[in-house]
Amino acid sequence: MEYTKQRYVSYTEAMKILNISSPVTFRKYLKAGLPHIEVGKSKRIDAHDIDTFMKKHTYVKGKKVVLEDEANES
Repeated sequence: MEYTKQRYVSYTEAMKILNISSPVTFRKYLKAGLPHIEVGKSKRIDAHDIDTFMKKHTYVKGKKVVLEDEANES
């Protein structure tokens, strides 16, 4: 992934990486399990976790796709 040189990005930067403009939609990603980091009022997303999350939620023609990385985790 070469979207950003920073490993930990703000919610706004994560939304740009995901091409999401709606905070409501982004909250749905968080509720669906996108890992996030909270320290005090600071909230960050590990840019590596964005790719992992998207791979785990990949479907083709309505069927979940098990990607190579995910298969190796089992």
